[in-house]
Amino acid sequence: MQEIAIGALKPGMELAQQISSPDEKISLGQGAILTEAWISKFKEWGRSSVRIACQNRHTGAGAQELDVLLQQVFELAAPDKSRSVVKSNQSVYEELQNCCQYVESQLRRIYLMARCGRPIPLRELEQLAKEKLYPLLDRKGAFIYIHASGRADAYLYRHAIDVALLVGFIGRWLGYSEAEVRNLVYAGLVLDIGKAKVAFEIISKSGPLTLDEMELSKKHVRHSLQLLLGNEMMEKAILDGILQHHERIDGLGYPLGLDGNKISPFARILAIADVYDALVSDRYYRQGISPIDAVYTMMYEMSGYFDSHVLGTFIDRMRQQLVGASVELTNGATGKITFFEPFPNLQPVVTLEDGIILDLSSRSDIAIAMIKVT
Repeated sequence: MQEIAIGALKPGMELAQQISSPDEKISLGQGAILTEAWISKFKEWGRSSVRIACQNRHTGAGAQELDVLLQQVFELAAPDKSRSVVKSNQSVYEELQNCCQYVESQLRRIYLMARCGRPIPLRELEQLAKEKLYPLLDRKGAFIYIHASGRADAYLYRHAIDVALLVGFIGRWLGYSEAEVRNLVYAGLVLDIGKAKVAFEIISKSGPLTLDEMELSKKHVRHSLQLLLGNEMMEKAILDGILQHHERIDGLGYPLGLDGNKISPFARILAIADVYDALVSDRYYRQGISPIDAVYTMMYEMSGYFDSHVLGTFIDRMRQQLVGASVELTNGATGKITFFEPFPNLQPVVTLEDGIILDLSSRSDIAIAMIKVT
């Protein structure tokens, strides 16, 4: 073990002590392998030297991945506290945006901890779900905000936030108690935390996965359980929901191949929120589709996937939530959704900015391109 000056540090050296930021929000533990990002951060923190276990340089494919993740975390890990505080002159959109950006910054940090093999702060995740996201269910416009366009490279974290909010809404629409709704929000937030253990090149691939990559990706369900089982206070309904959210009503899902009533109630809700948000969100390899196209896909192209009662309730209430939303059409025109025709007609009536009323159910050449969130 040697004390090495900051200027002499090299990526790949093994740290022999724990180093923390001045505010103690970020730390690197003993035995960690240094990267360019960490060395740069030590300089910012005013460190003159650190203790190194050995100077043999450890290199590998994961170094670039860690540097990318660390840069993302360092950008957001210490946000100003005012970002999560409601100001009297904030618009609803700004309030929602600030809260969700704060939660996203914390998720980036926690996912990095999981990826590096450190214990994840489960109590902190529960607080983010129940004290930050759950109250947003009462905010006007929160459902519309879920459709705000986000960067593809932030999808993993934004998806967790979106699913947490979606399952909260669905739980209420189904008549669940508020305690159950809070647990659903928590389950949605940690649903895919196991993806922190999936190879970065698979998570960020700018194209469809190969069969082998898909099998590796599917392991995120069990990785999630392994990360969460250390919390003795986590309710069984949450763990069952996470384990089973990729099961299908027809029995062709994974990892257990459960069907029908064998699938837990939480899992049935999580499955719909997970797929819906994945369809409407921008990904590395494609742009998101409109909410109308998403529910059409879920109804007619994913037969056997979902609980019909939960899906029907979601579609019915989703349509109610979208009335009044600003939209952009595929022909470039903009307007607002005025109302929906009776189910199963999915297309709405839109009032354009020039006052023209357009019934999209009668127009095969025009459709909603996107929800405009402002």
